[in-house]
Amino acid sequence: GEKKALEEQLHEAELAKEATERHAEEEMATVRREADELVASVKKQAEMVQLVTDAKRLRNVGMAVARLKCSFESLKIDILRVDDAVLTDDMVRILKENAPTAEEIELVKGYDGSVEMLGDVDRFFKVLSTIPDLQNRIKCIAIRKTLREDLKDMQADFTAFGAAMRCCAESAKFARLMEVVLAIGNYMNGACGRWE
Repeated sequence: GEKKALEEQLHEAELAKEATERHAEEEMATVRREADELVASVKKQAEMVQLVTDAKRLRNVGMAVARLKCSFESLKIDILRVDDAVLTDDMVRILKENAPTAEEIELVKGYDGSVEMLGDVDRFFKVLSTIPDLQNRIKCIAIRKTLREDLKDMQADFTAFGAAMRCCAESAKFARLMEVVLAIGNYMNGACGRWE
């Protein structure tokens, strides 16, 4: 009985050893795979092309682009469609402040390599550079987004101006004042004409 118990313990120990070895091999495979992915990522970053070189511009646009939370291709489509459901006020403000300048558009248009090799800012500029008249489009979208609110704000001014115009048009005293001003102007013009 004791021999059989020892054999069972030995068998269990061998099974535990095999399980531990299998687990260790799986862990090593996972570590190797993660290391290979890290090396590939580092190589890709080393191979990436940097078109825009102004560090401050890269940082500012990079932070803004990160807040957009959509693909650059879908953003391009939304701009071309003027999709108000997607283009929020915040997105339009970000686009207005961070859209590529004419010089940046020319810079990225000159690049004909893989877009995947570009950093986020350069890729953002490259995709948006294909939109015709980008700056004016963004300005128009911004105006369109704020026009209703701006008109509402000006409504009181328009109402007051209309009331003032009606008051002037209906006032007999104002009409008489205008007649006097016109007569004085005509007299002065007539007098100047004779002195010349």
